[in-house]
Amino acid sequence: MLFLFISCSAIEIFTMYAIIKGMNMGFGIDFTPLTMLITAVVAEVIGFSVYSLKSMKENTKGGIIY
Repeated sequence: MLFLFISCSAIEIFTMYAIIKGMNMGFGIDFTPLTMLITAVVAEVIGFSVYSLKSMKENTKGGIIY
């Protein structure tokens, strides 16, 4: 959970920096970096959910049999 929080926060900070830097350079408001932000956060959440489900199945009685 800590890695997920730090990773998503870093992406959000970078996206905010990119938008502000673009506005200061006179490009106007460009929300294109938001597509990267949304995609990255959704991918992180899906990846963590799949890992958590797999871990839960491994740690229950009977678990996953290889």
